[in-house]
Amino acid sequence: MSAHLSPADTGRSRFTSWLPGKPLGMRDVLLIVDVLDDFAHEHGEELLSSFAETQPALVKLLESVRRAELPIVFASDNKGVWDGDVNGIVQRAFNGKGGQLVRSVSSRRGERFVVKPRYSAFDHTPSS
Repeated sequence: MSAHLSPADTGRSRFTSWLPGKPLGMRDVLLIVDVLDDFAHEHGEELLSSFAETQPALVKLLESVRRAELPIVFASDNKGVWDGDVNGIVQRAFNGKGGQLVRSVSSRRGERFVVKPRYSAFDHTPSS
């Protein structure tokens, strides 16, 4: 079966796996880690330069995943602020040096957002 066909084209539910042997109920998800950044830190300028090069490809990827109606989860550092204010994290990134770039790859209504306490989204988890 071609990966270019949508689940609707094949009569499959979008919750049905495309991969042989993958249990029903498992779904693909796009995990976006640490793109919501204000770049106001050590190595921020270098990171912003690198991000500016990759941002167009990330925009295309997000558009494709959203068209396929697959879930997207954003994970971002809390920068030491433990108030759980996701909107504050997003606004700081929008107001930072790369605000316009970040804005184009930020979460939308209904997309999940995880605030992570460490530099790694996986450190000290079963995924590490």
